[in-house]
Amino acid sequence: MTVSAPALDTLVDPTRLAALAAYDILDTAPEKDFDDIVLLARNNCENPVALVSLVAGDRQWFKARLGFPECGTDLNASVCAHALVEPDLLVIPDLSRDPRTRATPRSPVGPASGSTQARPFARRAARRWGASASSTSLRARPG
Repeated sequence: MTVSAPALDTLVDPTRLAALAAYDILDTAPEKDFDDIVLLARNNCENPVALVSLVAGDRQWFKARLGFPECGTDLNASVCAHALVEPDLLVIPDLSRDPRTRATPRSPVGPASGSTQARPFARRAARRWGASASSTSLRARPG
């Protein structure tokens, strides 16, 4: 993952990581409310993949997911980590051409291609600790 200095600072920020840890939500069981969020995101965006991604200091973990077999990824495979430094909605029209994501190592269909939208979330003035309702249209990269 190509990470800019501001993004890396955000990923390892102790205040952000403490806020995430305080919720005690990583590695917890599925919950209907989060499952409903990804279903809504997938249907509204008409994309096969939707995730609620929580970005920890060393990985991203999916509280809810549709169309993505893994429960999480290393940060080098995280597209959602880029949403943490966006002021509002992260939109990447082509994952294979964007410098932040073109080296992303995997997707459900192989090397990442397609498009993605992700919105960071935070509680009140706390630091951003995840990307909600990221929706991705993934396809295999041509040869």
